Amino acid sequence: MYKVKLGPRAASFSDPVSGLTLAPGDVKDFPTGTLSWILKDALRGGHIIKFKGEAAPTTAPEPPAADSPEPTREEELAQLSHKELDKRFDFIDDDHKAEAKKIKTRAKALAFYLKIEGEYSE
Repeated sequence: MYKVKLGPRAASFSDPVSGLTLAPGDVKDFPTGTLSWILKDALRGGHIIKFKGEAAPTTAPEPPAADSPEPTREEELAQLSHKELDKRFDFIDDDHKAEAKKIKTRAKALAFYLKIEGEYSE
């Protein structure tokens, strides 16, 4: 007995006679006994191929490591909407607020806020 998997051109395979059904990534035991014409054609055409090696265990992916880098302030602020940026930078003076209201895009507003932030942190 051997194992089979989908060939490179196949999206799925099903043989109702033998009960063999393969989806992408599946590795199953090949049915023994009399082969149906569907299985014979699938093997000959490369839709299913013999699997050599061990089947990969199907486990859930591991969560990201705890030591993964935290997002930078700029990356964190980039996730905010234009209005949320206005609220976050409510400490700026009225002249800068007027300039910020003229800016139409969020990316330009973020760049403006990050540029003037240095003036207030001193």
